[in-house]
Amino acid sequence: MFSCLPVLVPLVMSSLPGDGGTLKYIESGASDKIGYYAPIRLELSDTAPDSLKKAPAGLTAPLYGLITPAGVKGRAYHVILDEPEGKPATLFLDSNGNGDFTDDGTTEWSGKARPGPDGKEYTMYSGGGTIELVTDGKPLNAHLLAYRFDKTDPKREGMKRTLLYYRDYAAAGELSLGGKNYNVIIEDAAVTGDFTGASKPEAPKSNPAGADPARRERGPIRLLIDVNGNGKFDSRGESFDAKEPFNIAGTTWELASISQDGTNVIAKVSDKTVAEIPTPPQHEVGKPILAFQSKDMDGKDINFP
Repeated sequence: MFSCLPVLVPLVMSSLPGDGGTLKYIESGASDKIGYYAPIRLELSDTAPDSLKKAPAGLTAPLYGLITPAGVKGRAYHVILDEPEGKPATLFLDSNGNGDFTDDGTTEWSGKARPGPDGKEYTMYSGGGTIELVTDGKPLNAHLLAYRFDKTDPKREGMKRTLLYYRDYAAAGELSLGGKNYNVIIEDAAVTGDFTGASKPEAPKSNPAGADPARRERGPIRLLIDVNGNGKFDSRGESFDAKEPFNIAGTTWELASISQDGTNVIAKVSDKTVAEIPTPPQHEVGKPILAFQSKDMDGKDINFP
């Protein structure tokens, strides 16, 4: 039902001659490229919302929820989780946000049982689905990933009615800063549907399992830069609030503007100064280990190398 295609748009740099790059919108698969995530809690209810027009047929034990991206006005994406006793659960997603489940795309939802410390088996479900955002007046597919802990798990007592979800879409490409090219991703971390950063989501009420606690205090739109060129985006030194200045190789930059779909960005040298954040040391196979001093188990000094 969706026909949105990735769009290539120049990344214009206004500060230094020759700086620039290109970004394209990634509908799904961005989570693997980013390497980490900040899940959002969706609290579910036994009661269907008034905005639900037509539910899927054959529901036996449904829970209802609404995903309401702050940057998408006039749309609420209904979620139904059907969990019949003794049978596999099913996730339904109102992809176009019209309250009617008869005209939506497919979802993924499967469970995996694992033994708990008490010897009982608990099933964790995971999967996702695609919603149709509206940015700059045009539809834009956005894949979401989701998971749910077993509601009978005593360690998850406070999450019996909680679904956790996070973005699997982004804008990605190559950016030149100070004459050097970097791989970059612009991430809608809070699933606002608005890469400009102008739409503020509600503050999280708690920190779900699997979340990076430090990311709770960060802005909803993240600029990820592979500063050290290792093909990964570290949370320290390579992840920045897109609305704040950032320092790369001793120069402080800032994003002057971002389009709503994240593909058109203007950056400039900032008139502010912030410190450069060093990236973590690379200790992969083939990389030199940093020198250090310590003591062995006998109390003798160790100087490496």
